[in-house]
Amino acid sequence: MEISKDSLFEGMSEEEIKELTQVFIDDVKDKLEDLSHYLIVIEREPKNREIVNEIFRIFHSLKGSSSTFGFKEISNVAHSLEHFFIEIRDNKREITSELIDLLLESLDSFKQIILKVESNQNPDCLLYTSDAADELDSVDLGGRRIIKK
Repeated sequence: MEISKDSLFEGMSEEEIKELTQVFIDDVKDKLEDLSHYLIVIEREPKNREIVNEIFRIFHSLKGSSSTFGFKEISNVAHSLEHFFIEIRDNKREITSELIDLLLESLDSFKQIILKVESNQNPDCLLYTSDAADELDSVDLGGRRIIKK
């Protein structure tokens, strides 16, 4: 994964970059835990629009924060999942247990990427290591890309 260090980290010290990255990592971890919980709830209550909207908002936020850090692959996956939940919200798709299983697997991949990022705080390797990029795998789910191990 590539990142434009010139725009995001321009003028920042190594310590500031590490601090900012840790804030990003902590935020993503919190969002992934929330998503895990909400996906379990939505499997039991597939018509719960409040939870569908919350899942959408989390994917929207992950898309934005990943994009801000220049992680285009992660941002693209989050965008696809965000769009998928727009379709669910608009009653164009249904929530199935197979879908939930696949989404939970996708979250596991997100978690693995973040763990790899967290273990390497070198500013030249922040969140865009080739190992993390290798975790991304395209899966066709109704024309949308999601990540899966």
